[in-house]
Amino acid sequence: MNTLYCFENRSAPFVDVFRQTAERNGFKVVLQAPDANDADFMRFREVYQHLSVNPEGFELACFHRYFAMRSLLSLGERAIMADSDLFIQCAPESIPAELTANPDGFVGSIGIADGVSEEDISPHFSFWTRALLDDFCDFMIEQYVGNVERLREIYTHRCQKTSRASVSDMTLLYLWVQDRKIAFTNSNQLFGARYIDHNVSSTDCANARFETSFGRKKMLLGADGVRLRTIDGKTVEPLALHLQGRYKLAAMPLLTGNRVKLWQGSAYIAGGRIARQAMSRLR
Repeated sequence: MNTLYCFENRSAPFVDVFRQTAERNGFKVVLQAPDANDADFMRFREVYQHLSVNPEGFELACFHRYFAMRSLLSLGERAIMADSDLFIQCAPESIPAELTANPDGFVGSIGIADGVSEEDISPHFSFWTRALLDDFCDFMIEQYVGNVERLREIYTHRCQKTSRASVSDMTLLYLWVQDRKIAFTNSNQLFGARYIDHNVSSTDCANARFETSFGRKKMLLGADGVRLRTIDGKTVEPLALHLQGRYKLAAMPLLTGNRVKLWQGSAYIAGGRIARQAMSRLR
């Protein structure tokens, strides 16, 4: 399982860093825009109902990638769907055996906020077969055709808790695993001293908590790459760092090992977050 499928139509330094770090570690990278004329995705668009504070185009792009990967993945092939804001530090053979043991199983990442697991599954470094993609694409269409009231209820409930509520592809992944009883492994946990990062801004995983700096996981730069450290002092090798949101700015400093640029960018991001929080309290 050495192929990463990434569906991206932007041109940006962080995309270049993703490709470079993946290829130098031995992955084959399929990096392209999704087919806008995919018939199954067009059917999905017809039934889709937008339940998110995010722009509709953003959410549809996230849904589109599953249909795009399904059209490329061969029967019997198992491969990884990857986001373009990843910093890859592992070879295919370094992926923990716990994640590859079931050749028919699905692997994704469940975030943890304040000790509570989210009811979403992130696909940013997720493991797929053609059969899984076939079933999930069918499931998504089924939900918007015949079960949209449940999605509306979920959205209403989330709106009561946060101003950033959404029913996204990650929500549908969570429901799919539950409803279809899909064989699933959560990658957001330490496997010995190895880890696939859920989100560099998230301080917890299923079995550890990380040291922080600038409101994100503390990143230790060295000759052997980037390392993280848990609050009990354990050094962890992130096989993939997920530079979500504004932390895409960290991609190039991480690639070049430029600590000063990394600190400057992190301070800028942290300062902006503090300012936004202060402004929201004044409203």
